[in-house]
Amino acid sequence: MKNKFYGFLRSIWGMLSHNFGLKILSLVLAILLWSSVVSSNTSITRNRVISGLSAYITNQSVLNNTYGLAMMTDPEELLENISVQIQVPLSYYGLLSEENVQVTLDLSSVRSAGTQEVPLKATTTYGKVLKIMPETVSITFESIDSRSVPVNAFISGEEQETLWYSITRKNPEELVISGASSLVQSIVSADVYVDVTDRTDPFVTAARYVLRDAEGNEVSQDMLNRSATSVTVSADVYPTKELPISNEISDVIQGQVAEGYQITEISIQPESVTVAAEEELLEGLTELLVQPILIDSPNQSFSQRVRISSLTDFKYISTEQVYVNVTIEEMETSSVITDVRVAFPGLEEDLNLTWTREEISVKVTGPISKVKELEASGLDAMIDLNGLTAGEYRLALEVDEELYPGLTFEFTPATLSLRLEEKPEE
Repeated sequence: MKNKFYGFLRSIWGMLSHNFGLKILSLVLAILLWSSVVSSNTSITRNRVISGLSAYITNQSVLNNTYGLAMMTDPEELLENISVQIQVPLSYYGLLSEENVQVTLDLSSVRSAGTQEVPLKATTTYGKVLKIMPETVSITFESIDSRSVPVNAFISGEEQETLWYSITRKNPEELVISGASSLVQSIVSADVYVDVTDRTDPFVTAARYVLRDAEGNEVSQDMLNRSATSVTVSADVYPTKELPISNEISDVIQGQVAEGYQITEISIQPESVTVAAEEELLEGLTELLVQPILIDSPNQSFSQRVRISSLTDFKYISTEQVYVNVTIEEMETSSVITDVRVAFPGLEEDLNLTWTREEISVKVTGPISKVKELEASGLDAMIDLNGLTAGEYRLALEVDEELYPGLTFEFTPATLSLRLEEKPEE
């Protein structure tokens, strides 16, 4: 039995080894022929799923311009990780990849506002699309709207105390924003933040802006069309210096006060201001002047707001106007008055008064008008006797200050001799 089996194997080997080269060649030709048949026959197919695809949006301009609609929600996340099942001819099976499968979200089919299921579409040159997963995405649409919003520029970053910063120009000064109506109408401004860290000279920069609503919250720009994506900003940077404002009468006043009056004080609020200019200009400045106040014989103090005489080369001044307080007082004079009447208030009822009558004079110093009044009317002086008992005294002459405010007195003699005696019993 074993011999028969070995004999059978030898016969098989004999047949195979006979014309072995020709048989190998025939096998190769058969394989090539089969490959040719398969590659030329597109009816032989296999299904393949391509995953991890991203879709892109088409016909958004048709949605906006033709149908007056705009997307309210951002579909970006919904358009990722899409899978497509494709029937592929075997001849193209190895060529099919993510690079040659395109998935689109065609917005031309959307005709009305609201939340809608928009179908995805897929194409490839290497087969037939059988299925898209997911087949649709849910997107909310609104009527399209547009509006112009102002551009606001703000200084940001680290500012140096000795420098002044200012935004001098913005281009554009307004932005046109279009998109979903509720989103567009919520926007009130486009804010640009200009970083001045380490800036010491004027500069120009292009800066991104932030859209904000009425509460100051940032509004996403992803679903909006904008007339510009950045704003060109020009900024000035100059050194500063604090300068006092001269309060010299000759620098502040032009004209004369009324006869017999004088300016006794001028005060200015604020007393100093901060200016910004070129370094060379600031080095030569020690103080600033105000535009002179024209007066015509005033006899009372007054306050007035005036402008500072700033130089045209100043880039900045902390305030252009100040308050000037002018104190006007009557001139003082002195006069010797001999018409002096002496009273003795406070004399007890049980006492008699005798005093040495002397020629009394008083030097009065004060405003001219008040001194002249006393020259005409005379002066009432007094010696206070309150609490005094019988005896001899030399007491100082006084005046009632409430009757003669703003005046000073020097009596000659300064004191009088007097005697207080008890009245005899009746």
